[in-house]
Amino acid sequence: MTLTLLALLRRVLPGAVVLIALAGGFMLLSARCRQSPPVLRNDLPLIVLDSPGAANWVRLERAAGISARTGTLDQLLARDAGIVPGDAQLTSADHTMIHRWVEQGGRLVTPHRDLLAGLGLNRAQPVSLAGAPIPGTTLTARWSAPMAVAGLTRGKGLASLTPLIEQQNVTLVGEAKLGDGFVFALAFDPLGRGWAGYEFLPSVGRDVAAWTHAPPGPQRIGAEIYFDPGSLPDDLKKHPELVAERLSGVRAVQIAGWNFGFRDPANDFDYAALISALHARGILAYAWLEPPMVNLLMWEDHPECREKTATGRDAKVDWRSLIALEDPACLDLAWAQWEPFLKRFDWDGVNLAEMYFEPDIKQDNYTPFHPSALKLFGKDPATHDEEFKDWRKDLVVTLNDQLLTRLNSLPRARELEFELTVVDDRLDPVHGRSVGSDVARLAEVAKRGGASLQVEDPFTTWTEGPLRYDRLVPAVVPLLDPGEVFLDINVVPREDTAPTDTMTGAELDLAVMSAGRAGGRLGIFSVATLAPNDLAHLPSAIAGAVETLDTGIRAETATTVFSPHGAADTCLDVDGVPWPSGAGIAIVPKGEHRLAWAAGPARGPALLRITGELGSASVEAGALTFAYDSRGRGYAVVGRKPVAMTVDGSEAGLDAVANPGGGFTVTLPPGTHTIRIATEPSN
Repeated sequence: MTLTLLALLRRVLPGAVVLIALAGGFMLLSARCRQSPPVLRNDLPLIVLDSPGAANWVRLERAAGISARTGTLDQLLARDAGIVPGDAQLTSADHTMIHRWVEQGGRLVTPHRDLLAGLGLNRAQPVSLAGAPIPGTTLTARWSAPMAVAGLTRGKGLASLTPLIEQQNVTLVGEAKLGDGFVFALAFDPLGRGWAGYEFLPSVGRDVAAWTHAPPGPQRIGAEIYFDPGSLPDDLKKHPELVAERLSGVRAVQIAGWNFGFRDPANDFDYAALISALHARGILAYAWLEPPMVNLLMWEDHPECREKTATGRDAKVDWRSLIALEDPACLDLAWAQWEPFLKRFDWDGVNLAEMYFEPDIKQDNYTPFHPSALKLFGKDPATHDEEFKDWRKDLVVTLNDQLLTRLNSLPRARELEFELTVVDDRLDPVHGRSVGSDVARLAEVAKRGGASLQVEDPFTTWTEGPLRYDRLVPAVVPLLDPGEVFLDINVVPREDTAPTDTMTGAELDLAVMSAGRAGGRLGIFSVATLAPNDLAHLPSAIAGAVETLDTGIRAETATTVFSPHGAADTCLDVDGVPWPSGAGIAIVPKGEHRLAWAAGPARGPALLRITGELGSASVEAGALTFAYDSRGRGYAVVGRKPVAMTVDGSEAGLDAVANPGGGFTVTLPPGTHTIRIATEPSN
């Protein structure tokens, strides 16, 4: 007897006695009599009941890190947990079946007012609230306007009601026990009225993900996180391995390239130690340069090269001390600082970040007004302001071009990935022009110089919410080949009118998911402003756009997948092909794939991590083979100790080290290649 058949009969004859013919006799079922609990599945994606708002719930929960999809009521009732959105259309028979399912052990998430009432959740008198606490933190989400909320109270039939989120004695979210099951009850719909799910209850997406015990969703190791060693506590500076461990979920670390050249060399940051620790974990290390800023030594020793603002003062704006790179002599002096710094350390790439000019919002910050700039322009900016702004865009293009040309002269240029980080001028053309940014032309610079383009949305758009990237991605991605344009998210302190002091929880998850649609890769600013749990959650949020199916996944980029049964499953077939999987973990290429997990002895070594884009893979008892593409040098992490490697069928030198997180990290050459790694046998 299947639950689907019972559900169908009860939908037709709610409350009736049903006589079922079985081999050898009959079984009498009554909708009013309690039956043995059905066997419910917990190894398939969480079902969100199909409704107008279902897709938003699916988006929220996938960004929160679990497998979820829309489905029918019968499909939901066959799982051990599910979500009924607040706008779902339910018949009386639906109410009856959901009630019985919960009583028999189901775990229901819902803000549906009528459904909650039928389950025994009553309402208190409405209270005007202006915010709500964020569980697990000392923070409170500030609401944009007070809202009258009728809190949840325990009604007849409930064994208990435990507040999960409470404000002024008003239960906003509670866990109700009904029979053998539970209800995650919401006093109001966080996705109603066009809301995205973060505005009032920033933790709700992750709270639901944890509460439902749904199978883990896929992940994508695609974040490039900005890191300024100056923000580290002194004790942590002495332990680069701890920094690398904290950053183990990112693809690359953009390390601030100005903490060198101090009068006392002891004050220089130990770049070599951090880079080595990152490489051991298979994390790329990029030099993050911030032209027109260079470093403190350049600023102090060459006052003649200090950029000037419109009021004539030295251009020290916010945290950057700006150099007049438009002066050829000053550009040469800057390169004399950067070149040995880039040659000295074992970098994987270089990011020319934010080579733009300060806007005229404040004349005291407006640049460039160094004598060399005024001479190049040849007119009075005060009387030719529009021409001056157009000329500034030309100068930004020229300087990025010149700097990228110099980077390509480095001895190891072929092994390095170069990036240009630029300010968007699509969502806000006025602000883009005010800083001298022409993204289309800068994309051409990147193309000529073999660089990728990282696009930063201007601060003027930050009030538009995390899904603003849904508009920006299609506007900039076509500028270069697939995978060569991605976005940069700023997680920075902001105004008191925002829900939280910085992006966190569901807001950050949705922003990362939205921006991550650009090739499964994005920049994040910065380590210093991300809460540890948000930092750890980045891989799940980036993969939020991946469709999770009952049979597998559908993804636009290579993705890390997990067995719903956990680490016991060490064998995986991808579309019927044996795969180099680990303990409940594997990486699969883009596309739609059928995944079949099984327990048993591992078939061979696992591929646990790769910084390039995986194209295909296979496994045998003592080796694994995979194809990938990487603009610069890359890294792969394999589960067993490597003993030999071939590249495109030819023997190659093997550079492998033990990975502190498990397995062994192998260095990969840049380009598009097929790698075969032979390993020691398993123990």
